[in-house]
Amino acid sequence: MVRAHDTRNARLRLTAAKRGMQRLTHTALHRYWTDLSQRIQCCADTGDLHGMYQGIKEAIGPTSKKTATFFSEDGRPISDPEKLIFLR
Repeated sequence: MVRAHDTRNARLRLTAAKRGMQRLTHTALHRYWTDLSQRIQCCADTGDLHGMYQGIKEAIGPTSKKTATFFSEDGRPISDPEKLIFLR
């Protein structure tokens, strides 16, 4: 049989552990972004354009390449490459 006191203590320990983990995560993220911005600024100050743009790309993240789907006259998407060549 589980006592209510044990459940309350477990909940308090879980809350304290969660709070500590959130603080650690926040500190690590702050340090990462601060270091990255300092690196970008240092590259900009020294004229290292390649390093500056690499840092900006790292901050922005990967770019996605999206292509538009072509539709036939009746509204269905065209997936056959042969038909797509004639539409261009």
